[in-house]
Amino acid sequence: GAALYAYRHSDTSTTKVAEYESMDVTITWASITGKPSSSPSLIDDAVTQRHTHANATTLDKIGETGGRMTFDGSAVGADWLTQNW
Repeated sequence: GAALYAYRHSDTSTTKVAEYESMDVTITWASITGKPSSSPSLIDDAVTQRHTHANATTLDKIGETGGRMTFDGSAVGADWLTQNW
């Protein structure tokens, strides 16, 4: 609950002018306006999988050594040597 008081400067008194009670409110998914079209279970599943990948084992092999990209510990790419350009 809460109360609203008015303050009188002339005599520094206060007077209660209103009192409020809190309400226990239950909101259901069906009663929400403007809600997502997905169901709560689909949203929960998306949150759970927010950082999963079907190819996580392959992605985990990507790395870097000495500023060079590696895959499974081996350097990726080629060294280019340009002469007489």
